[in-house]
Amino acid sequence: MEDFESLIIYEDNHLLVITKPAGVLSQEDSSGDQDILTLAKEFIKKRDKKPFNVYLGLVHRLDRNTGGVMCFAKTSKAAKRLNEQIRNHSWQKHYLTMTEKTNKNDTLPIDSQGWLKLEDFLDKNRELNMNLIDNKNKSKNSKKAELYTRFLAKSKLNNREIILRENKLITGRSHQIRVQLASRGEKILGDYKYGASHDLNLPPFFLGLWAYKLSLEHPIKKEDMTFISLPKPEGPWIEFAEYFTKLKDI
Repeated sequence: MEDFESLIIYEDNHLLVITKPAGVLSQEDSSGDQDILTLAKEFIKKRDKKPFNVYLGLVHRLDRNTGGVMCFAKTSKAAKRLNEQIRNHSWQKHYLTMTEKTNKNDTLPIDSQGWLKLEDFLDKNRELNMNLIDNKNKSKNSKKAELYTRFLAKSKLNNREIILRENKLITGRSHQIRVQLASRGEKILGDYKYGASHDLNLPPFFLGLWAYKLSLEHPIKKEDMTFISLPKPEGPWIEFAEYFTKLKDI
């Protein structure tokens, strides 16, 4: 993996904000593979010559194959306040998706720059580790999922039309963006769990989902802050490299 210091977007005595590379775990699991929380602690301990273990609060997570903005708390006080913000839904999280249209009867426009609100009820299938749309039955276990999505650009990959979208979460359900877009005929590239095509010759473990922007209130200074991370213009993301320069100014 690249040098950890190059991943840092922002750091002070209370916060550490980084770009988590796609393919790296958010925290340690039974696989024993690299995780970004351990790497961050090791980096700070070595850089700051700390004799003891480093405190770093994991206040949110990204799925392994999702890269982008990730925030850690460097003090327990900051962690407590950031967790309160998350519980109060005051964080604003924006994700980029690269999708393919797989259903001619899809309901998502690809010619409008306006935001479109998506509302569904999701029911977790724990056996398959999937969320399923449950808008008709609305079982007692179903949870409301809401997001805004908007079309940004389109391109071609292996002669297949692909679409770049920005998605703004209102709720934060498991796999929410993946299942809500897929149910409307747009599958995130590489998301085979929710029906993406296998014939696009994607890199191993590639997922067209990126945590692009995070807005929050600084836990101590009480200032509004926004952090942005864009995918490197490589692999399938290179199709939208020119558009990424525009996103930096939005």
